[in-house]
Amino acid sequence: MLASVSDRRGFTVADLAIEQALNQLHPQVVGSPATVAGHLEHLFRGEAADGFVVFPALHHSSFEDFVSGVVPELQRRGVFRSAYTGATLRDHLRA
Repeated sequence: MLASVSDRRGFTVADLAIEQALNQLHPQVVGSPATVAGHLEHLFRGEAADGFVVFPALHHSSFEDFVSGVVPELQRRGVFRSAYTGATLRDHLRA
């Protein structure tokens, strides 16, 4: 995979190492749904973030774990919507 990316983008070994490091050196929050939700809530309420990009930790099933465990916990804490109030993306982004 790395060789393919390197060939496609014309990366040197140094470029590839930097790209790989940047993609893996993001903070990774791990733990129970309550632990992960607590960390995200802390960032959100402290105005350090207004949204998050979620990457799978191990497998694509990590998304399912996040949706079925962390999202309900965030909703219980009042920091993740439970329903959409509008019918369009513009309506949703105003919320």
